Amino acid sequence: MSVAYRDRHEKFEMSTASLAISMVPVIIIASGLTGMMAAKAYRTVRLANAKARRIEYRRR
Repeated sequence: MSVAYRDRHEKFEMSTASLAISMVPVIIIASGLTGMMAAKAYRTVRLANAKARRIEYRRR
């Protein structure tokens, strides 16, 4: 299976395998960003829990 592209009257075909290989850097960058977002969310939750514990401790 291949996808045909026409650019300036030239025929260029890209197979699904070469498309998948060319997408590897995009996938790596996307997974890195996802990891960074997960780490930020984890940090935010930990800080919120710590603040809640301090507030709870002060009320006692």
